[in-house]
Amino acid sequence: MRKRLTESQVIFAKEFVENGQNGKAAAMVAYPDASPDSAKVTASRNLDNPKILSLIENALNKKGVTEDAIAETISDALKAKKSYVQVESFGRGESSSSLVESEVPDHATRLKAAEMATKLKGLNAPEVHKHEFQGVLATGTIREIREALQG
Repeated sequence: MRKRLTESQVIFAKEFVENGQNGKAAAMVAYPDASPDSAKVTASRNLDNPKILSLIENALNKKGVTEDAIAETISDALKAKKSYVQVESFGRGESSSSLVESEVPDHATRLKAAEMATKLKGLNAPEVHKHEFQGVLATGTIREIREALQG
């Protein structure tokens, strides 16, 4: 027996797409009696539900937010440039000037795009956590710290 989505789940999916993918805010609209903490939990559960995810993906595709569109946007951002205009003066006596437009790499945009691309590709570095156990400081990934404590 296939279980259908509830009206609240459908509202959640619609709000999630409309509000820029803020799960907690979508849950607050879909479940008006929810506290902020329970809305956060509900959003997490809803975003683990394959039927809700499918509904969200379909809605995003209808809006043109496809994997290809995202990849193209990031690709363009990796080559981003910004323009600036400079006044150049020349001549003796009566000075003349002209405006010269130049393009330079937009490093801030390029770095942000590179960060997004590495996250999407799964190439980002693992998180490093620091924990203190009985006066000893351990630094590393969670897996490394667990292995050190068990070993």
